[in-house]
Amino acid sequence: AGSGLDLVTHLDTGGLYRMGHELLPGTYLDLRSTARQKACIHIEAAGPMEARVRITTGGKRPTTRRLRLTAGRAALDLRVRAEAGLWRGVVLRFDLAGTFPEARWAVPAGVQSRSTKPIYKPTFWPCHPWVWPRRADPGPESSSELGIVVSHAVGCRVEESGRVELGVVRGGPLELGDNYGAIGSDTQPAELGLTLLARPNAARLAA
Repeated sequence: AGSGLDLVTHLDTGGLYRMGHELLPGTYLDLRSTARQKACIHIEAAGPMEARVRITTGGKRPTTRRLRLTAGRAALDLRVRAEAGLWRGVVLRFDLAGTFPEARWAVPAGVQSRSTKPIYKPTFWPCHPWVWPRRADPGPESSSELGIVVSHAVGCRVEESGRVELGVVRGGPLELGDNYGAIGSDTQPAELGLTLLARPNAARLAA
């Protein structure tokens, strides 16, 4: 299935629900990934105007990744489906080439730049509708960068190394770091749609 767009399941004990402001005691430990599982690759379309591929893995917690490329559009559309189970979380993980000291995030009524140096490990921030990791040496017209546009609000982690993680679903039934005793879990299958946009700029991301 490849490691570029990997669905990673991790141990999720709670205590990590404050995106960007996590409290201990929370555990975030990788357990398995689709890159290390057998996968079925289905070619759904292969014409001159559009190409679509579906990648599925089986087992107790099946996953689906659908990718689409459209002629004349410098973007990759992706939709993933996964489920977590109790005490588990699933993220979509991929790595960008280069060093990324900061990322620009869409916020209500504007844009905010944040350092990729973690506040906690891991540090997730709310992401909707887009985030733009900025390279230390972007090159002419930022041609080596990608904008990430998501279908709905999710937690997103951008590391200086270029690693990006987007939350797909969480099954942590207890918030261990919450003085108010919040509980909650989501063990049903969940979907996340996103677009990886080449040569991003503020106008294209806002469109």
